[in-house]
Amino acid sequence: CMNLNTQFELSLIGCNQAGRTAFINALLDHLKPMVSAGQAEVRILDHYDRPLAQHNGQDYVAQYSLDYTKDGPGFMLHALEVSRERQTLVKAEGSSAIADAPLMVYILNAKDAITAIAGNREAKDAFADMAMNGRRTKILFIFGEIENRAISYSASDILKHIKESKQALVFENLGVVKCFDVPASVVRANTIRLGPEDAYLFEEDVMRRVHLVHGPV
Repeated sequence: CMNLNTQFELSLIGCNQAGRTAFINALLDHLKPMVSAGQAEVRILDHYDRPLAQHNGQDYVAQYSLDYTKDGPGFMLHALEVSRERQTLVKAEGSSAIADAPLMVYILNAKDAITAIAGNREAKDAFADMAMNGRRTKILFIFGEIENRAISYSASDILKHIKESKQALVFENLGVVKCFDVPASVVRANTIRLGPEDAYLFEEDVMRRVHLVHGPV
């Protein structure tokens, strides 16, 4: 169970595209009634293979795009505008001022979107601003296609943030996880292989094995 209203980002890591897509579909099922009630708004930037195409044109999706060059940075700038408005309200009136504001969900299901954001100074700065100042403004980023590989000091700022924040679902067995440092003792204690809809949930220094449940998140 996770509190979507206080979660700023969640990265989906690993080569199991079916598992990553299943999680996003389950998340969207959970969000549909929230959208209908005015409690959430969803934007999707999909992979060119269109694994989330069935959501295109649905009334619970405010925007569906394949244009990562334009909408990767565009999603960041849109989110920053919303976040700053809410930061101003919170400073003036307290956190209750945004209690009824909709959860803004941005699903970036294409790794090329990260590259586009990294190459756009304004968008890159927007994410850094929100990561520092807007984490409690009901903005949620789902990074849906992060490769399981070591993230070096020369990587983009967003990838380095993902490594440092360690908020992720990793669809790989622990013995082959490269994106985060996993102690050998933890690997030895978790040798049972993941099923097709299993993952490891990393929340900073806490890690647990989870199974996808098609229902409320």
